[in-house]
Amino acid sequence: DDDCGWIMDDCTSDSDCCPNWVCSKTGFVKNICKYEM
Repeated sequence: DDDCGWIMDDCTSDSDCCPNWVCSKTGFVKNICKYEM
């Protein structure tokens, strides 16, 4: 499914992002997808 959020995509929750990616809740990158190491 290519319709998921990659880095710097807006999100409101982790479900808006790709698998293994999370929606940042804090800081400069608040509410964007980031890779969860």
